[in-house]
Amino acid sequence: MEEVAELGHLLVFAFLFCFAAFMVGPVITDVTMGALCPGRDECSLAIYLTGIQQAVTGLGALVLTPVVGNLSDRYGRKALLALPATASIVPLGILAYGRTRGYLYAYYITKTLTATVCEGSMMCLSLAYVADRVPEARRAAAFGVFSGVCSAGFVASAIAARFLPVSSTCQVAALAAVVTAVYMKAFLQETDSGASSCSYDEEASQPLCIPSSSEELSPKLPPLRKAPSLSEIAALLTSRHEERGTEVQNAAAAPVSHPQPRNAAAPASHLGSYSAPLQRRAAGRCRVAGCRRPLAKLNSSTFSRAAVVTFFHGLGDAGQLNTLLYFLKAKFHYSKNQYANLLLIIGITGSFSQLTVMPLLVPKLGEQKLLIIALTASCGHAFLYSIAWSFWVPYLAASCVILSMLVTPCIRSIISKKVGPFEQGMVQGCITGISSTANVISPLIFTPLTAWCLSEATPFYLKGFSLACAGFATLVALATSICMRPAEVQQPDRK
Repeated sequence: MEEVAELGHLLVFAFLFCFAAFMVGPVITDVTMGALCPGRDECSLAIYLTGIQQAVTGLGALVLTPVVGNLSDRYGRKALLALPATASIVPLGILAYGRTRGYLYAYYITKTLTATVCEGSMMCLSLAYVADRVPEARRAAAFGVFSGVCSAGFVASAIAARFLPVSSTCQVAALAAVVTAVYMKAFLQETDSGASSCSYDEEASQPLCIPSSSEELSPKLPPLRKAPSLSEIAALLTSRHEERGTEVQNAAAAPVSHPQPRNAAAPASHLGSYSAPLQRRAAGRCRVAGCRRPLAKLNSSTFSRAAVVTFFHGLGDAGQLNTLLYFLKAKFHYSKNQYANLLLIIGITGSFSQLTVMPLLVPKLGEQKLLIIALTASCGHAFLYSIAWSFWVPYLAASCVILSMLVTPCIRSIISKKVGPFEQGMVQGCITGISSTANVISPLIFTPLTAWCLSEATPFYLKGFSLACAGFATLVALATSICMRPAEVQQPDRK
């Protein structure tokens, strides 16, 4: 695929970023419990500390990720990608220097602060970068390839953590984070779409409004929006657009001082009260370019259901993330090597799925059907984790990610096809922000539930009850996805 070949530097950057970010995953549980509760297999303090970090990170990402996505529409994807690439170095450097109680608290504080702009923003900006480069018809496969490369970085980090000692693992992770930032700065190229271009073809690359004579003044375009307003987001989630091209109206917009004839073409909202000929010309060119018209092609019903699916899937996924490692530690006495083996299985099957399975299945099934299959598999492996009766059952459950890993690429592709090139950063940021909302709520539910289930005070013996609850949250996402309309590739109007 030629379009994917053009993403080479982005894919290398994503691989290195995930390699550095995930390398400490297999060791952080042992490091945390060794510093806070040495010699024990169950530690409520460690569980609550992890939950607090996840909640604060999700709250910060909820606020910052949509803003970062919008800023990338204005200043470019590469300029904003430098933020997560650089910020991720700090906590890894602290963990590489020391792993005692004081350094561990410093790691969690800096990790919480930097993760608000690292985890969600990196994925949001990278997917917007992919959307800038790849046509709509091939975008789902490209998203799958990108996610597969991220999973490959996850696999490489799990292999490194499996064979390196704890101290070397943290040091290699910090070094990899530095290399990631340098590589991104040196080799990644800025995209033409989303930052400086407003066209699909040569006609659309012309100035938006051209005066008919030298006596007419060229209208001045307003600056690009810095962030979506609350009214726009509310309208996006609740209103239903009857026809494609209906714009999200600003509730506080001033009345137009120059009324237009009844047969005049409706002007774009940002052109104000220019003359009717200029308005018709600008409206026609905006239809060609698909530019500067916020969310003009997005069907609100599709977005609302996609938001619900994203939220409940994120709620269940974050619940598993916050619960699984401590559950395995308490029930089966897992250590660093067992964690690494489990994550290795997840990473390998996830990479194979996104690099091979998704490009093959999307053209035949479509994103919606594949999304339903992926959510079904996600429910299945959550419930299988919860009833694990032997140490090998989690390894069997991990193999289900060959399908469950396709949830996020399918959702992103469905939403990406519904908007124009200049809304990619904002919409991907909104979806990431919704996922971050789930990351805020999930620890508030699953952290005390997990601590209670793993303690001696529980009235029934089911240590995996919190994992089962995470599966039920994913089940809600599955039910919502069945009601979604199939994704439709909408082409810009040409006149």
